[in-house]
Amino acid sequence: CHSMPSNGASWGDMPLKTGGPAPDFILGDRYGRSCSMEVVAAAQEALTGEGYRVVRNDPYSGGYNTRHYGVPREGRHALQIEISRALY
Repeated sequence: CHSMPSNGASWGDMPLKTGGPAPDFILGDRYGRSCSMEVVAAAQEALTGEGYRVVRNDPYSGGYNTRHYGVPREGRHALQIEISRALY
């Protein structure tokens, strides 16, 4: 898990590609390469079920840990979860 600025404008060069309001959570699975879709979908369902705005891979798709440790075909799933500081 990482924290992210609560205002998308303060992300500098990392605005949402899809536009819209800043999300509460960003789930990064390196576009399906570091975590199975079932795991990501379960995380997204749990968060949206609590009323949070959730996006996937935009603008953060994952970094070193997801790239290095996430190998779903070997049963190792790595999901980066960015949390808006406004939720603190």
